[in-house]
Amino acid sequence: MITFPKINFLNRNEAKNRTANANVQNKAVIYVNPAFGANLAPLSRDTVSFGAGRVSSPKLSQEEKDAQVGKVRKGAKTREGKKLDQSCRGSLHVSAALRDEADFAYKRLKNDISSIFGMHVLETDDINFSSMYDTELITNIANKKPVLAITARKKSAKSLSEKIGHMKITTKKDALEQIHDIIGVRILVSNSDRKSGDYVGEKLLKAVKNGWIKISEIEVYRNPALSPSSKYDYISEKKLDAIAAASRTKTKNFNYVIRQTEFGYSAVHMLVDLPGGIKGEIQIISPKVAAFKEIEDICYKGLSGKGLPKGYAKLKASFEKLDPKINREGYDEFAEYTRQAYAKERRRPSRDKGAFLALPEDSIIPPRLDFNYIAMLKSNIDKAQKEKAVQKMQDEVAELVGEVAEQA
Repeated sequence: MITFPKINFLNRNEAKNRTANANVQNKAVIYVNPAFGANLAPLSRDTVSFGAGRVSSPKLSQEEKDAQVGKVRKGAKTREGKKLDQSCRGSLHVSAALRDEADFAYKRLKNDISSIFGMHVLETDDINFSSMYDTELITNIANKKPVLAITARKKSAKSLSEKIGHMKITTKKDALEQIHDIIGVRILVSNSDRKSGDYVGEKLLKAVKNGWIKISEIEVYRNPALSPSSKYDYISEKKLDAIAAASRTKTKNFNYVIRQTEFGYSAVHMLVDLPGGIKGEIQIISPKVAAFKEIEDICYKGLSGKGLPKGYAKLKASFEKLDPKINREGYDEFAEYTRQAYAKERRRPSRDKGAFLALPEDSIIPPRLDFNYIAMLKSNIDKAQKEKAVQKMQDEVAELVGEVAEQA
């Protein structure tokens, strides 16, 4: 059995006392009872996923084109060759109805954040994102900047349509109420310096007071493997309380929650009200924790049975061995391994380039689920996908140049 430092969960009375104190400030504290077992859902809801930058072809699939113009061709078929059912056609129409508003809200959020912090915002879907991101981080870490980088991401029309269909949403109103991960920005701050987080908090507080942005929710995620966990909040509780107080005077139904995450993810998330009823998400996190979250997201999909991303099939059998229905001990050990790995990344200085937490030799967790092995696998897959996408774009450009030459 793998040995990690013991996690001190709140006992029930302590949880009640903390919750009572928090409620005085209209703030909730979530009690985590280890007897309930691990919760496969890593967070309270889906949040904006900031993976490595995607390199996309300028050509769109027919479904994406249909989603953009709000049309579905008669007899349109999926990749499996089956006719789109009514709910799928409805999801495309709802997605199309949100498309223009989401685009506008995305630009608005990027511009607002850029103005507030006086920095340009990197788009994760840009073909040059990786090189720009690395340069930004290295430069700002060396210069001890409070904000190391700001990135932005928006769901594609295809991804949004698929989610709306999966959730069986048939109206734009329901989509706006239930989906909060359409657009978002991630503000990367120093790992080991609370001052950088409070710098971000002060900027956001000023923005709220001046009416530049409307924050409707603050959610603080804490890792129970860090003690005291509040010490590792990216923004001090005092500063967050000030933002919450200012937000309550500007926004209806404001929500403020502090929760411990079962798998150890730690960050501060805020929801921002944008034009068209769109919710934008602001994530405040360190680059080390953000990088590890990309690995943990893969593990979450493997453990939850959602299906591993393309290229990770060799991990499937290992994750199946940790099914809590057949191997509760292994599953709990992996959850603890994940918490401790997150804790290591949270404590790690931003300039440190060390490896992720490795599996101890006596672990019952399958060796392929060592986070460093998964990271290596991810790096190879990302590199191959990027090379393939770049080659496809180059071929399309060459084909276009050839067509122009023939017409000349």
